[in-house]
Amino acid sequence: MAEINFFAPYILKEQKKQKVRNRIKLGLLIAVLIAGGISGFLFLADQQLKAEIRATETYLIAPEIQEKIAKMETMKLRMEMGAKYLQEVQDTEARIAAVDIIDVKLMDTLASTLPAGCTFSEMTLDVNTLALTGTAVTNRNVAEIEYNLKKTGLFKTVNVNDISTENDTRTFLLNATFR
Repeated sequence: MAEINFFAPYILKEQKKQKVRNRIKLGLLIAVLIAGGISGFLFLADQQLKAEIRATETYLIAPEIQEKIAKMETMKLRMEMGAKYLQEVQDTEARIAAVDIIDVKLMDTLASTLPAGCTFSEMTLDVNTLALTGTAVTNRNVAEIEYNLKKTGLFKTVNVNDISTENDTRTFLLNATFR
């Protein structure tokens, strides 16, 4: 007669549960191994980086390297100062170029307006105006200077603001506005 095992369904069910448990255990074991491997790799990478940092710090502490670093810092400071001064020089050159009204033509024109016995003692320029202080022998000489400056065509207005007399010499102040 055939043997009948009444526990067979229970055993089969238990075997299936055991297979699931074994798969879970295997998955956990694999996850732990992967995590351990990653941790080990990261630990070794960290140790290698720390060793490189220590080597670099040791290299940087060396006296010859400290001297090079100091030279580079000095050069960097000089470069920054040079860049600052360069900018100032460029700004100044731009301002000079914008106000470049003192040229040979202007100086020749001013010299040609002077009658005999007259001199300019002071000249002040800005973008739009010219101020002259000078001496003349007579008031007529001052008027000639004013007339000659108007005739040049360089100025919109020419005005004598002040004439004073001292020891037969006229000192005058003249203002002119450029066109």
